[in-house]
Amino acid sequence: MSLRWRPPGALISPLSLSAAVTAAALLTWALPIPRWSAALLAFAAIALLIGRWQQRCEQRTQQRIASASMASLQEILNHIPEPTFIKDAQGRFVLINEAFASQRGKPIEALVGKTAAEILLTDENAQAIADEDQRILAGEKVLREECFISPVNGKHIHRIISKERAWSPQGEAIIVGASFNITGLRLAELELRSALAKQAQLLDYFQRLLDALPTPVFVRNAKGCFVMSNRALNDLFCRPPAEILGKPFGELTAPPLPNRTKRKKPP
Repeated sequence: MSLRWRPPGALISPLSLSAAVTAAALLTWALPIPRWSAALLAFAAIALLIGRWQQRCEQRTQQRIASASMASLQEILNHIPEPTFIKDAQGRFVLINEAFASQRGKPIEALVGKTAAEILLTDENAQAIADEDQRILAGEKVLREECFISPVNGKHIHRIISKERAWSPQGEAIIVGASFNITGLRLAELELRSALAKQAQLLDYFQRLLDALPTPVFVRNAKGCFVMSNRALNDLFCRPPAEILGKPFGELTAPPLPNRTKRKKPP
């Protein structure tokens, strides 16, 4: 976007200048004042018009700069792969990236300017977010995990949310937040827990089978340490499984014999 300078005379309406000169002429005719006073009034009116023109030019320039800055910031946010947003002190979304809009299944234009209460399905969640935003504006930082149902496909999404307070160029408090999808990690964790539970059930089944055997049975690893032992082996060593498992055979001594009182030989 390029700004081309034009002289004041090209921007000030000729009608405005004519109105200023006409007003000065009417004052000269209606009031008994010298012509030089009327000329001063006309020049003052023109100076006022020029001042108004400069003020409008500054406002337009600031608006163009602000629009260009917002467009640049929007472009940067769109390159962030995770949902990112900026909210004002009233909880309205000022900027969101494409990932955030895609997560909600709506275009960016349909979300900007709205609050969480206008986007979420339940008032309870919206009130919780509003209360959290007030704590953030007071200086609290938020880093939490949550699970919610996607409005796009109805699936559960696990994510980590990070929000904290920042300041706008105008010095107003804003909220900057982002969320990170960890659904794949949580699903892998659930699968691992399920596999470990099945493994524990299988080991318990094998242990009960070994305990049913009347003869000592054991399983040792490549280092010669016991990893499984049945009840008959535990009874043989007179030790509980905790004192046998994880140890090599050489560390397991024979059970101590009962104390016997030595008898004196007869004289």
